[in-house]
Amino acid sequence: MITLRGLSATCTGPRFSPTGTVAGCASNDGTIYNECLWTIMVPRPDGPEWNGPTDCIPPEEPALPPPPKRPGAPNLRRNPPLPPFPDTPAGDPTCKHTGPSTQLPGNSGLSCNTQGACIDLDYDSSECYWRSGFLYCQACLVWPRAGSSCALSAASPIDYVCSGDELSSVLTSDGSSTSGGTSLLQPWQPQRRYCQLIRWGVDDMEPTEVLFSIKSGSARCTRRNNVTMTLEGLDAVCAAPRDNASGGAAGCQGNDNIDNECLWSMRLPRPGAQGWNGKNCLPAPPLASPPPPRVRRPANPSIRAPAAPPPAPSEPLTPAQGRSPPPKRRTPAAPGKRAPNAPPPPQPPVEGFYGFPFCACKKRSLKPTPYRLVYDSSTPLPALADGKERVRHCFHIQVVGCDSKAQCCGMGIKKIELSAENECRTSVKLALLAGRSYPWSFAQNDYNGETFTTFKLTGLGLEKPDVPDGMPLCIILTEPCSSLADFCYGGGDWCRFTFFSTDENCCPTGDLLASSDPTQVEVVDTAGGDVEVIDLRRRALLADRDAA
Repeated sequence: MITLRGLSATCTGPRFSPTGTVAGCASNDGTIYNECLWTIMVPRPDGPEWNGPTDCIPPEEPALPPPPKRPGAPNLRRNPPLPPFPDTPAGDPTCKHTGPSTQLPGNSGLSCNTQGACIDLDYDSSECYWRSGFLYCQACLVWPRAGSSCALSAASPIDYVCSGDELSSVLTSDGSSTSGGTSLLQPWQPQRRYCQLIRWGVDDMEPTEVLFSIKSGSARCTRRNNVTMTLEGLDAVCAAPRDNASGGAAGCQGNDNIDNECLWSMRLPRPGAQGWNGKNCLPAPPLASPPPPRVRRPANPSIRAPAAPPPAPSEPLTPAQGRSPPPKRRTPAAPGKRAPNAPPPPQPPVEGFYGFPFCACKKRSLKPTPYRLVYDSSTPLPALADGKERVRHCFHIQVVGCDSKAQCCGMGIKKIELSAENECRTSVKLALLAGRSYPWSFAQNDYNGETFTTFKLTGLGLEKPDVPDGMPLCIILTEPCSSLADFCYGGGDWCRFTFFSTDENCCPTGDLLASSDPTQVEVVDTAGGDVEVIDLRRRALLADRDAA
């Protein structure tokens, strides 16, 4: 941060759009990362922060005289006046979450205490709304808190505030997820609400975490321990900024060298759910969403059901003992009105088990686990400087119900893997989970004399409460495997995936259909056949050993 003509000017790296591209100049093709973003807060010339003469402002132009009234038609009766509109009702204060707040000393030499003595939570359930199957609410902070010992004022405001930090993900106004540390408000003046979106699924009643990074003055945030206080009856924790991958401070975007952007975290209850202390003013929820895609298992390619016998040309025969009756004949359509045959549904990959995922994990069935990977879209991006095409492929993690007694129902996510073609190891250019970039790698394994390649998105470290329903996952691919049909093993529209639990004892595996047709979204559980093949192989090995 520097000073220009007495005004604070901040230089940061370029921001990133929700799609993962650089949000610099419009001519940027997405590969230029050194377009520095300068932010200057310019005061109004006649405002309290203006430092200069005000007599240079031209006087306000006098208002033009009203136009002459048009003569009305004679002998016309006027309609009676409309009744006055009722006044807009004031906000209902009982719709807000309320509770006691800790009174901290305003001048303790620590930024966490200075900020905690001022800020207040403004969380109003009447501001929540439903959109696309999610309940969105505004989590807002404001200062000073009434009756507090806040030592800050309009003459000495809070330097700035931003949503989350560089290691977190936040929601944009359209509901998409992006990297945190954004939406900088500088300076943060008193009585100015600062809000960010939080959301819940229809059936999600658990509290959700919200983060703010706040800087005020030059004092450090804490000494040894975090500062914990109560804001409106909810626990609020203030800590020093976390470390990012380069060893700098992971506060607001681009401020790697500022180590006193204090990180505030709170777990906010859903309005009306457990922990909410206020009137529930939520709007009516939308109609129930359609059921999740049906999970079906692909048939074992070596064991196929016999073809159904054709219908008899005349009266149906009595079914033989132990055999099912033939299918009923359809009434023929009238000539000229024959309906076309419906296209066959997409078929899962013919090849069943081929070792993926290549590990000792045995619990591979999707059924007792909470996660599914669902395809969303594929979007062409501007070509690279060498002319290679780029395509962004996006999925989302669907969180479904499972048997809480099952071992894998409470699993988190340590990593996500996709089975890929061998020649695609140079095609991945970016991988984003919830708008945040994560490291990826490729591994190769030999199985039955053939080499297989696995794409791995690692270092996730997510517990189950950290995975909301609909969490987006996007990868950007270039040639030679810019399409999913080229990238995923086996070609076609199917991609085999797996989730790993944090202890790697659970690895639910399935095939997803990468189709743009929403009626064809399907997730296939591959583990049923896999477990049987593994058992048969083990039996064969044991039989060979016994024979020897």
